[in-house]
Amino acid sequence: MINSINIKNFRGIKKGQIKDFAKFNLLIGDNNTGKSSILETIYLSATASKSANLDNIGKIMLSDSDYMGYNSFIRVHEKHAMPEKKLNECYEGEIIIKIGSGDNPFYGYKISDKPANFTEEDAKKTGLFIINLKDRKSNEKIKKIKNLIEEEKITSKNSHLTFLWDPDMTYNYAGTAGWLIEGKVTEKVLFYDIQLVFQHLPLSVGRRMLKEIPAWTKEVYKYFARILNLPEDGNLSYIPLENNTEYLQPYIAIQDNPALPLDSFGDGARLVFKVLAPLVALAKDINREKSGLFLWEEPELFQNPVTLYKLLETVVNLTRDKNIQIFITTQSIEVIACFTDLIHRKTIDENDIKAYQLNLSDGELKTAWFTGENLLVWLRNGFDPRIWAKFKSPLSYKLRVSEEEGEEEC
Repeated sequence: MINSINIKNFRGIKKGQIKDFAKFNLLIGDNNTGKSSILETIYLSATASKSANLDNIGKIMLSDSDYMGYNSFIRVHEKHAMPEKKLNECYEGEIIIKIGSGDNPFYGYKISDKPANFTEEDAKKTGLFIINLKDRKSNEKIKKIKNLIEEEKITSKNSHLTFLWDPDMTYNYAGTAGWLIEGKVTEKVLFYDIQLVFQHLPLSVGRRMLKEIPAWTKEVYKYFARILNLPEDGNLSYIPLENNTEYLQPYIAIQDNPALPLDSFGDGARLVFKVLAPLVALAKDINREKSGLFLWEEPELFQNPVTLYKLLETVVNLTRDKNIQIFITTQSIEVIACFTDLIHRKTIDENDIKAYQLNLSDGELKTAWFTGENLLVWLRNGFDPRIWAKFKSPLSYKLRVSEEEGEEEC
């Protein structure tokens, strides 16, 4: 499990640190407070699993594919509509770092992967590497990295230092960025954002899930039907797209009706389905020896409060007994209220969840955190844990006591 993260110069964050992550982590706060940036640093590091070697440094790990088959570095670029920039050159099967001669201590260094050879396509997907700091002696090898994580902050042998040299992804185009993650970083990473609502399942990933995950489609339809109040005697199948057979389109048949493509359903239903399909697979794919990460941006998108609650409850039930750590960003008090209600109902142990209130001022990230017990107290008293300053929202939630049942509810 990831325990902490220390960031310098990534996107809107000049410097910042968050410690003591739990199993379920809610990142809340105003717009432009670094919520997405934190998810992206975790995502980029967790998917850096392609082994390579760097001149005079030794073994490093490069960006690779996530659980859905997408290259993480390219996906973050597309997410922010960043212009394509040539960060490296490929020469005789090696990647040569060719950007940031003034501020990149590794300018001109070669990345090799012998006996395999890198291609120009590999060079486009390379803009960061990760070093595992299990061996304390390896600290001597990274002293050339300027203005990043100070050595005294490296407290765990299970530490992973990520170095990035894409100026478009750095604070005020600083040129380089770095972040230190302490804890276990897994390769099985599912990052769900609005992009996935409109993307189709890669054929290779679909084949793997159908072959390796028992009763995968049956389980996905079962949860989908329960959340959307559909008859449970329907079925789910995947068919290649007519105009691009490298991707699969889900078709859903309800009772005796013809099967309809998922795109025929509303955006809210599509979001529910596209959260459930890979998450059901991930939950079945995890055992005691394996671990997973689920990173989720704004689950409230397109959702009615009733459907939102059912979806969040289902996600919790799928993952709470699995070795899967969850990070969620949200703008919605409803998401916080739903999780608080799940704590109250003992669906989530209050020790397994934390909410982090974020604030970003002149690039410095500040955080305050709430345990499950704190969240219950705040909502009982009508306070809004999303809001840092003294601001009275015209809309608010309050945990209240039902006179009939004698139970608290949101």
